[in-house]
Amino acid sequence: MTYAQYALPKWYGARGMAYFLMAMSGKMGIGSALWGLFADQTSLRYSFYAAGIFSVVMGFVLVNFLWIWPKTIILKWRPTCMSYQF
Repeated sequence: MTYAQYALPKWYGARGMAYFLMAMSGKMGIGSALWGLFADQTSLRYSFYAAGIFSVVMGFVLVNFLWIWPKTIILKWRPTCMSYQF
């Protein structure tokens, strides 16, 4: 189970996960189509170069975001969302 399932109310858990999976599948399909279009317009070599550069840039952005994020946003801890009884 993911944190999204724990964070959502019990009555909304399945519907929320359905929306999450639908959004992830949609992003994967649209992203693949756009990346394929980019590869067709340029070449496979340039699309691999662009993917590498994009990955490095997004890695730096994510590291900087995670470095700044805990200082600027305060999240309230809900211990009930992580406690699970077997």
